[in-house]
Amino acid sequence: MPTSYRKARTLNAPGLSVIAALFVVGCASPGVPTAKVEGERAEPALEETAVLAALQAQADSLLVRAQTALDEGDFELAEELSLRVEGEFSGAPGSVNTLWIRARAAEALGKPEESLEIARRFRSYLADGDERIALVTLLEGNVLQMLGRNGDAIATWLSVPLEPDTAEFIAARVQDLVEDLTDTELVQLVSSRMGSAASILAEFAFRQYLNG
Repeated sequence: MPTSYRKARTLNAPGLSVIAALFVVGCASPGVPTAKVEGERAEPALEETAVLAALQAQADSLLVRAQTALDEGDFELAEELSLRVEGEFSGAPGSVNTLWIRARAAEALGKPEESLEIARRFRSYLADGDERIALVTLLEGNVLQMLGRNGDAIATWLSVPLEPDTAEFIAARVQDLVEDLTDTELVQLVSSRMGSAASILAEFAFRQYLNG
């Protein structure tokens, strides 16, 4: 498509740096791997089984170490430790957070299919209104883009209501990517409930103009 009609743009590469950018624009996230404790633990376990206090402490320690490894860029270690939590302490309250660590580690390690599957598992544990849904949605879109599924990536980013600052950030990403859609992907988006985004409609109109 002729670039003379396009404004200059810089495409954000998918990855943990993009997830971090969401914090900058104002989307809060607990980012805490340990379970919340207020009278009783509020964070769910991967499995509903009783866990001794000593085992709970081990699970919490592993989650902290896994999150620290992720924050420090040691994605292999983060993956290894989070897999231990899932394999050995799945009944520990808060063990669900191991999925979020694993999903981000898998993305960083270039394993988008695995990252997407784990992120969707993690999402299934989140209650409506959980502020982490925005981060999960962003990651899902990132890995779909890594898989070359640009239309699905955009549809995912636009699928949930977001806070104004976060919505603005997502809109900028969509605008960057919409030009790379195939005609089929673009038509599918326009026909969907996500197709009303201004950048999508503008791209659709532009291509119709070029095609006469």
